[in-house]
Amino acid sequence: MQIGFVGLGKMGLNMVKRLLN
Repeated sequence: MQIGFVGLGKMGLNMVKRLLN
């Protein structure tokens, strides 16, 4: 469960970075 949560967090960060850029 922790691994999946971390994976979602990384995906979210990548999406946010794309939106900011």
